[in-house]
Amino acid sequence: MITVELVTQQDKEYKAVCATADRIYNQVLKVSPTSFPPIYLVIFDSGLPVGGLGLWRGDEEPKLLTETYCDEVDLASFFPDGRMPSRRQLGEMCSYYLERPY
Repeated sequence: MITVELVTQQDKEYKAVCATADRIYNQVLKVSPTSFPPIYLVIFDSGLPVGGLGLWRGDEEPKLLTETYCDEVDLASFFPDGRMPSRRQLGEMCSYYLERPY
């Protein structure tokens, strides 16, 4: 059975999720992630993590990757009023990994 769940650092599955992400990154990209996000949206197949998407919360990170590579004025232009919202309203998706197509 396939399920989709949020997994945080406090969950018992977190270590297995990070290990799976690391293994797939090594197999496909030949690199290891330098860090693991605190939250993953994970696909489980019969209880085993087989894919996921990492999530960084803006209020927990000093700087999101997007902010590193995108000028603040350019980044603000993506929002309806042309201004950056509060860090509590920002987040970033990262660390996509997938064992095989599902």
